[in-house]
Amino acid sequence: MPMTERICELPYECKKRHDGMTLVELLVVLAIITAIMAITFPVFLKTINNAQRTSCLTSMHQVAQSLELYLQDYDSVYPAFTVDPASRLNAANPVYWHDRFCQGQFLEPGQVSWNTLTKPYSTTALFYCPADKRHNPPTTSYEYKMWLALGHRELEIPSPSQMAMLWEQWSFHIDPNFSEHDRRSRLNLAFADGHVHPVDLDRTTSARYGTGPDLHWLFVGDKMSVGLGGKDVTD
Repeated sequence: MPMTERICELPYECKKRHDGMTLVELLVVLAIITAIMAITFPVFLKTINNAQRTSCLTSMHQVAQSLELYLQDYDSVYPAFTVDPASRLNAANPVYWHDRFCQGQFLEPGQVSWNTLTKPYSTTALFYCPADKRHNPPTTSYEYKMWLALGHRELEIPSPSQMAMLWEQWSFHIDPNFSEHDRRSRLNLAFADGHVHPVDLDRTTSARYGTGPDLHWLFVGDKMSVGLGGKDVTD
């Protein structure tokens, strides 16, 4: 007679079977999930930020191309703040036309700024960084160089590959977001020769040889930085 497995001949010999997890097992699983999230979440955020930065660089490149097309139609003269009637009336107040024209403030219908002048030259150019999370932003994400807004020509630029033409107004890809005047910022820049590149502001000449990052004007510098006029970034 074949031997059979002896299974619970008496009720007290059987142990109650648990179909679910014990509290200890559940806590262990939660601890493991928490540890995995702690490791992977920063990597996930970094991946998102890198993707947004790449998308922003693509957008800035398209904007730079639209500026190049604008220059072809206007005898190589950069968009000037004097095209905007209100800015022209306040020419002696750089803060006014900086905010209105170079930052592209949305103050009134039909307002003229650097982006409204160049927008017709591209159907794909976006004037907002994908990482710009400001609600109802009062300006575009990108700022236009004040020195160029004086109506300078292409041939007047001393170093097109080293002069910032456009840049992000805030370090949208860094948390917290630092401003364009903070050396801790890392901003996407579009240069006058059309190329785009992320730059740490502490590497700019105005930060290395001056009092702080300032991309708005030609940097003259001091005796240690002779020849850096117009070079916002050097190798």
